Amino acid sequence: MTRIALILLALGAAPLAAQEAPRGVPWPVFPRPVVQPGDRVRIHPRAAEEPIIGRWLGSEDGQARIEVAGNGTRTDTLLVALESIASLERSSGRSRKTGSGAAVGAAVGLFAGAVSGFASGDDPPGFMSMTAGDKALYGGLAGAGLGAIVGAIIGTTMVSDRWQVVPLIPTRPGAGPGIALSVELGR
Repeated sequence: MTRIALILLALGAAPLAAQEAPRGVPWPVFPRPVVQPGDRVRIHPRAAEEPIIGRWLGSEDGQARIEVAGNGTRTDTLLVALESIASLERSSGRSRKTGSGAAVGAAVGLFAGAVSGFASGDDPPGFMSMTAGDKALYGGLAGAGLGAIVGAIIGTTMVSDRWQVVPLIPTRPGAGPGIALSVELGR
């Protein structure tokens, strides 16, 4: 049974083996990224420490074309050898840090309000006298509210990408998908 599946798999892969790789590109290390032109990508080249972030323009002749921001309003196009790419990520969208900014602001405001309220001490007895504990409670609540508003505003200005790893599939260029067929005969 296993032999039949292996034979059928080998027969299905035979047309793929007959195709030629471009000159200078060793098989099977030629990666074919699964991204679309216009996608925002982050490339980690094997030889560079910093990733390259830009727009995917396409790939041909073993090179990826990436549009990156240049000086001012102009853009530059980089050519990166596909076999030199260690990893490739595609942006699945951008997100703002509004919620986490509000949470951090509320925590900082709560702490600052409570400490300042407690540090001011007890009031002398009278109509609106408050203890240090009361001041810490109300100061903390007021600080948390104000801190949450300020933190949400600051968090809204912070934008980050959500990166999704794109597998680099070693294959020959122009090769279509293979077919595997398995047949199980009676025991």
